[in-house]
Amino acid sequence: MIMYNSHGEGISLQEFIDLEVEHRQNYDISEIEAWMDKYNMTEDTEVIWATKDYNMAASYMYRDELEDELGETNLPSDNVVEFEIDEENIIYESDDGDKGYLVILNR
Repeated sequence: MIMYNSHGEGISLQEFIDLEVEHRQNYDISEIEAWMDKYNMTEDTEVIWATKDYNMAASYMYRDELEDELGETNLPSDNVVEFEIDEENIIYESDDGDKGYLVILNR
């Protein structure tokens, strides 16, 4: 399955926890622990936010500056990275409400 990301750089699951659980409080640690068990992940597992929607990936790069002006179409896409993803590596429970999912890059 083809998915897209705005920059192409993964982070460790621990970095994700630091950002999304501790700093942004978007997820509870119990949710992440359940994903770790279900998907056989550790804190060192590399993950990345990705979406099936090319324009959504492009919008993350320019969201603050251009979203109000351009919406989700015709956005600059200089750095959008395309990934071939095995569907089993998509953590559907992580749905961010913007068509984005956390994807496992390595186990």
